[in-house]
Amino acid sequence: MQIIPVIDLRSGRCSRAADDSNPLLPKLFSQDPLEQAVIFKNLGVSALHIVDLDGVFCGSPRALDTVKKIVFATGLSIQISGGYHNMDAVVLAAKAGAHRIVLTTAAVRTPQLVKNAAELFADKIAVGIDAKDGIAAIEGWEYTVDKDVFTLAAEIKELGVKSIIYNDINRTGRLCEPDYSTIARLCNDYDISVTVCGGIGSIASMQKLRDLGVEGVLVGKAIYSGELDLELALTTLA
Repeated sequence: MQIIPVIDLRSGRCSRAADDSNPLLPKLFSQDPLEQAVIFKNLGVSALHIVDLDGVFCGSPRALDTVKKIVFATGLSIQISGGYHNMDAVVLAAKAGAHRIVLTTAAVRTPQLVKNAAELFADKIAVGIDAKDGIAAIEGWEYTVDKDVFTLAAEIKELGVKSIIYNDINRTGRLCEPDYSTIARLCNDYDISVTVCGGIGSIASMQKLRDLGVEGVLVGKAIYSGELDLELALTTLA
């Protein structure tokens, strides 16, 4: 199972950093995304998930120059989300070197785009399922739709997508343990690769997710807060 640190980008900088009062942090964290990517690579990470917050809010990608720089300088696999609502944006992300482009709102609003992207780019396409109380949320979590997680997962599979990223909004950033029952059902019943985000704050929770068949975990706050020793987690789950 792959451990994938999350870098949130806003105006070209890392938008999330840990408390500067901790003397260890200068070795582990940077506001510069390329420098942060290098730090993660030196710890043993092989992939990063970049959230383009500007892309989320304006509706089109804004972080692709950063993606290019990180891919060129580090060789890391980059998964990118935020603002992918048309094929032109997906093509630009692929050309920038992203190894996976995450579509979320598009799975509900424009499923034909998801289908076309999956046909053209195959394994480069994943769909994010953001869930609030079991119901899919879109538009940067602003709205929920009349569709539960499992219905949406089945529809995504029918569109030809091979990977989903399941994020429980109520658990994101809270380090309160993932929703194992929902995750187990997604892994077992839909014949689709599952990456999990939300509530992951310990090596033990990662081990349990691995045992359920999860392909990868996205980890943000647990790393930045110091709750999780990333290097130890990478070694333990290797």
